[in-house]
Amino acid sequence: NSIVALVAPRSGRRVALREVGRVEAAAAEAAAAQRWVLEREGGGGLRSGDVVMFRAWTGNRLTLEGSEVHAKWNHSGTWQRFVVELKGGEVGDRVAPGSTVFLLGHTGNRMDVDAPDSPDVVQARWNHTGSWQELAILPRCADVAAEELPELLSTRAVPLPAAISARCGGFGVKMSCRHGFYAASPRTDFHALLYNDAEGKALLVLFDGDDAVLRTKEIFREEVRGLQFDPSA
Repeated sequence: NSIVALVAPRSGRRVALREVGRVEAAAAEAAAAQRWVLEREGGGGLRSGDVVMFRAWTGNRLTLEGSEVHAKWNHSGTWQRFVVELKGGEVGDRVAPGSTVFLLGHTGNRMDVDAPDSPDVVQARWNHTGSWQELAILPRCADVAAEELPELLSTRAVPLPAAISARCGGFGVKMSCRHGFYAASPRTDFHALLYNDAEGKALLVLFDGDDAVLRTKEIFREEVRGLQFDPSA
């Protein structure tokens, strides 16, 4: 068993448990309401075709009743079981963390989350395999194996508006002047970098989701020592 989040890639919203067993799609946050224990039989990694259940912090499990998805009961029967289907994959294919999957319920319909015609709703109305039914099963960082990290991480080179400083002061960590301090927002695609340029000025650079520079601002003429803020503010 592992702790996971269920995310709709189309909107970024997550399956969350609210009061009295109500399940909805909510904005990402570090909350118990969005953490589910993935339960399945057998060992090894998750594979397409595996039958799974999702247990909430209350002890109740995701349940498909008709087309409604809720978590009112702690049952572990047919209504609580979903078949994981890897998009574009075959039965038995490994499901890497973050892969796009579908969750097939006992009715033959697949879960859809935060669909355009019903925002914030989690349900299973049709047997379609479209973007409305796409989900990603994201494990906690602590549960990710080292060999899986390359599949989850990517890097891109982004040109800076000014060269980074090569001169260092003496305020403790000698190389701190060459560090860049990074922050991203959990609510938007904005992200930011704060660093010392070659003239010793502290520059704050704000990027959009495509890594295009939105704004550059000189903050102060001091060496940068850290950055902690939400770029969406």
